[in-house]
Amino acid sequence: MNETGQDIIKPSKAGDKTAFRALVQSYQRWLFGLGLKLLCDEEEAKDVVQETLIRVWQHLQDYDERRPFTAWVGTICTRLCMDRLRQLSHHDDSTDDITLLDMLVDEETPDRRLENQELAAVIETLIQGLSPK
Repeated sequence: MNETGQDIIKPSKAGDKTAFRALVQSYQRWLFGLGLKLLCDEEEAKDVVQETLIRVWQHLQDYDERRPFTAWVGTICTRLCMDRLRQLSHHDDSTDDITLLDMLVDEETPDRRLENQELAAVIETLIQGLSPK
């Protein structure tokens, strides 16, 4: 990806929406790739790209033109991804897991129920061993 020239950044800073649209088109694919690598989820990556571009628009006046624009935009995206990962790690899916495991328990016969309970225990043990990601 080529560094976007000052001919697009300066008008964008001045509020030129057409120039900012060109800036978005130059960076959104790269930002999506970065978000996808960090989040491993397409929908989350799309959300982070949108939030990144909103923040770029809101804080474009703060951008120091002596520094690479790519680094500035990349830092915003990376920080938003890290925030998103922190939020996702606090979400507790254990209730959903228990509901799913309860559905596996078939109470038709005592033997079948015991087999399913053992299977559910094995699955629960395996789930506990997974990383949050």
